Parts: sequence; C-alpha cells; structure tokens
Amino acid sequence: MKCGQGCRIDAGRGFRIEALTPIGKSYDSVLEVAGGRGVDLIVMGTYGRRGLKKFLAGSTTGRVIGNTTCAVLVV
Repeated sequence: MKCGQGCRIDAGRGFRIEALTPIGKSYDSVLEVAGGRGVDLIVMGTYGRRGLKKFLAGSTTGRVIGNTTCAVLVV
C-alpha cells in the first residue's frame, strides 16, 4: 500500500492515518484490524470490477461494507 503526501498533510492536522497490509483472507483481515483498532473509516478500491451488481456480489469490498459498523469509502 502507498500512503503519499496526502497522508502526511492530513496527519499534520490531527488525524491518525495508517496504511496496513494484513495477512489472511482479505475481508476477514480488514474487519479484524478495523474492529481491533476502533477504526472510524475504511478506504477501499474496486479494482477490476465493473458495475454495481458485480461490485456488491461477492467482492471483498462488498463483504467489508456488509459486515462492518464503521464508514467505508470506496474509490
């Protein structure tokens, strides 16, 4: 994962930003890390998917959205 200059700028404004690469099944790992750290926002991409139907049907991002209580920003 890359955390470019934007992360440094926001971190300087009082935000705590971490880019993590957990090991294991991707959606389980994301949910475990987010729950264990009290995360307020998860940012995920939809690389390789087309259309809302494919996005929501079985994708990692769709599974995270359906199983977390915090906000998810999809880019």
